[in-house]
Formats: sequence, structure tokens, C-alpha cells
Amino acid sequence: MRKISNLLSNSNLTSREKFLLLVRDDAERIKAGKGLLTPADRNVLEHWQAKDNFEVREWNHLTNAWRHANEMDLEVEFIYQDLRADYLYQVPILLRMLGYPAQRRMGRCIDTLRELNIAALDETIAALSRIHEAETSFFETQSGGETLIAFKDIEIEELFRNRQSQLVEGYAKLLAFEALFKRLEREYETDMTSHVAQRLGLVRGSIEEINEGVCIATGFPNTFTEEERRILRRGEVLRFKEDMIIDIDAIQPNPEAVKDHEETLRKILGNF
Repeated sequence: MRKISNLLSNSNLTSREKFLLLVRDDAERIKAGKGLLTPADRNVLEHWQAKDNFEVREWNHLTNAWRHANEMDLEVEFIYQDLRADYLYQVPILLRMLGYPAQRRMGRCIDTLRELNIAALDETIAALSRIHEAETSFFETQSGGETLIAFKDIEIEELFRNRQSQLVEGYAKLLAFEALFKRLEREYETDMTSHVAQRLGLVRGSIEEINEGVCIATGFPNTFTEEERRILRRGEVLRFKEDMIIDIDAIQPNPEAVKDHEETLRKILGNF
């Protein structure tokens, strides 16, 4: 790449063009670990002399908005870390969900042993029943011809639902940040959404894992093969009384999450 120092000495780059060269260099350093500019190039761009007040204002506006964008990126990371904690809180419950089909099968086996009515098996059945009761986190009821599944512990259920709600709210915030960064991309002519897009992908993956756990616990259609359904006696599909599947694609950006940021950027850049 031709040195920017030579280019500057033979051209009339505007203050905006100079700043955007620095922005692209920063973006490339983050992306590839190596910038487009040499140290000499950056030195020239960072220590140029403005010709008039217009160039000073333009440079300052771009600098201030860029700094604010970096603050937004930091907030994105804080939101993601909170969401990561929300997901980790749900992992023990998720593992219980994943194990429920096996626990249900164990319960069926215990029922079958009881039906055999063999006295010599009484102690074994009692021991298995205690283990089953201790390890099973759900119970089933019949309602209107359907089999409903519910948490044994109401507090655990409330924790699970609250963490789900926080995941949805946080995902909506990240979507709003992504939309605002996309608008800034038009101003800075470079990719500004890579970080928030990566975090959105990770949160989406966490939500999908939780949805999968709910589907496995309830035997949602296509979760099990026909052979697995036969073994587990899962001809029917269970369901929670209230739907616990998160429709990720239905989550919309929350503009309130970035309202202050948008107002700050408007004060700096005007309409963008």
C-alpha cells in the first residue's frame, strides 16, 4: 500500500477522508491483527494541521461519535455478559429437562415392577422409587385429554421463567444496538456490527439450547425416533401449561435500549 504520508503530500484529502483511513486501519487491526497503515502513515494522519474551522469541526464530530460508538460497543459486552450469566443459571435446570425422558422411563419400569406383585422385589422397588423421586424435577397431570408437565419446585420454575424473560429482553437490546451500528456504518463506511453480531449469535445459540431442552422434556414432535417413543412409551406429546418455547425470530429490537445513545449521536452528527 502506498504510504499515506506520500499521498498526503501530493493530494487534498479532506478531514473526513483522513479520519476514515484511520477508522479502516483500526477495523483491520481488530479483524486481522494487522493494520493497513504503517506507523509513519498513522503519525501523519493523527498530527495533520487543519486548514480552517470547518475541518476542525468535521474532525471533532467524527472523533466524538467514534468514541461514543466505542462506549456503545462496551455496553454491548456488558449486556452479553449478563445474558451469559442468565443462561448459566438455567443450565442445571436444562440438564434436568434433558434427563427427564430417562427419568420418565425409569418411572414406567418401576410401575411395571409393581404390577408384577413379586414380594421379593419390594425392597428393590422401594429403593428405586426413592432414587426416582429424588432425581425427578417434574410431575405430570391430566387435563382435557392432555398430559401436562410441571416443575415440582415452584421457585425453580419462577427462576427459569424469569431468566428466560431476561434472555428475551437482552436479545432485544442487542438487536437495537445492531440496528444503530448499521446506521453508523453509513457514516464511517466500515463494518461496525461484527462484535454485536457475534454476541447475538452466541445468545441465539443459548436460547436454542434451552428450547431444545424443553422439546426433549415434552417429547415435542420429531424430538424422538419411533423406536425411542416405543421404548419410552411416548406416543403422546407432553406440554407445559404455559408455552416455554422462545420464538427467537419474533423478538424485535427494543429502541428504548439505545434511545440515549441515538440522541447523543444526533447531537454530534445531526441526522445520520
